[in-house]
Amino acid sequence: MQLRLLLKVLATAAAAALALPAAQAQQARTEVTIAGFFGLFQDKYSEAVIAPFEKAHPDIKISYRPVKNSAETLALLRLQKAKPVVDLAILDVSVAAGANREGLFAPLDDKLVPNLADLYPWARPAKNLGAVISRDDLAIVYNTKLVKTPPTSWADLASPEFKRKLAFPIADTRGVVLLPILTRIAGQDYKQTIEPGIARLKEIAPLVQTWEPQPDIYTAVRSGQSAIGIGWNGRGQYTHDISQGEVAVVIPKEGSVGQLNTLNLVAGTPRTAAAQQFVNYALSPEAQARFAAAVFYGPINTKTQLSPALRQRIYGLPETEQRAIQLDWEWIADRYAPWVQRIKREVIGG
Repeated sequence: MQLRLLLKVLATAAAAALALPAAQAQQARTEVTIAGFFGLFQDKYSEAVIAPFEKAHPDIKISYRPVKNSAETLALLRLQKAKPVVDLAILDVSVAAGANREGLFAPLDDKLVPNLADLYPWARPAKNLGAVISRDDLAIVYNTKLVKTPPTSWADLASPEFKRKLAFPIADTRGVVLLPILTRIAGQDYKQTIEPGIARLKEIAPLVQTWEPQPDIYTAVRSGQSAIGIGWNGRGQYTHDISQGEVAVVIPKEGSVGQLNTLNLVAGTPRTAAAQQFVNYALSPEAQARFAAAVFYGPINTKTQLSPALRQRIYGLPETEQRAIQLDWEWIADRYAPWVQRIKREVIGG
């Protein structure tokens, strides 16, 4: 009896000894917290980028903190400024520009993030304050059963065919992006004036069925509640696939504007090195290609390889891609809110 008890004690001790290194390794893992968009973005980003990173870097755990939008993330960053809990933040580029002016982010180190060298110039904010991780173009989405003539131009939104069938959520970034597009079509520079864009929106306004499609533009168009509207290409392409073609997406022949999402290092985080390891991985051609295939977002690393079919679904036809407008988002950041107010007051309220 005593011998069996002794053997049991020895076995327990041996098991504990074997488990100790694993437990110590688990404790040694650095946990990096990322605040980013919830829903589909979170799901696909976790699958395409975070999971492969953790597999390649078992010493780092990535904790994803979902938020509704960039404004919510900005509020969180302000609250935790004295003692950061979030280490990295994904934000719209215009909101990130404002956060940079508030000193909420720290510059990335070229030595720790060597993939910065391979980004498109427009994907690198000044002073290495963050980096663009994806581009999603404004597009027209429509119901293939309800729209007789597929649109090819932004001007088609004003077609009498779509009277009271148009979903037009423009009291946000979509409107801010659409203004420079319509202004350029009118032959003007958006930095000089946005009056042509405002005038064009006023012409389209009488056709609008809803300014706030519920629960979103993609569902409204798919259900037939609306026949056509504007949205983001990535989500539109994803909806096209899951709806088996009931929803179609087009980037008009005049070109579009890319909405940019940035990944930013929070100032004051004690996990700077581990956080930047993740940033470098997220900017790699491999991670960019996987995320592009998952959600149809444009990659920002010049070395990323996409199939011709995927590239066309992300950017449209080659000639359309060449007409894409690269906005000065730091310049727009100060005008974002005033432009939205003008849209609300003069177009939606007018």
